[in-house]
Amino acid sequence: MSEKQQLGPLQTAWIEALRSGKYRQQRSGGMYDPETDSHCCLNVARVALGLGGANDGYLDQDETDKLRLYSRPGSPKALGGSLAALNDLGSTFTEIADLLEADPANWFSGPA
Repeated sequence: MSEKQQLGPLQTAWIEALRSGKYRQQRSGGMYDPETDSHCCLNVARVALGLGGANDGYLDQDETDKLRLYSRPGSPKALGGSLAALNDLGSTFTEIADLLEADPANWFSGPA
């Protein structure tokens, strides 16, 4: 039986930020809504970790690489919805954090 992939410090900080209660969640399909000061789960990574980048609905490739996500919208390695889709379809930040933590290898190519 193989050992569970570990999370790196950036990934752990993102998960902690999702659970912090500091960020209001939005589900309108964008990264950030300035009118309501609400964020997609991916934008929480961008803001909490100081990644910067464009606001086109997903993380940019540099941000994706820093977090070692498989794709810009946070698509899993196995079949299933991306993090962006899960966010927009109603999964809470806590539920998303639980998914990332439960099976890091499904979301990340390695610790970051």
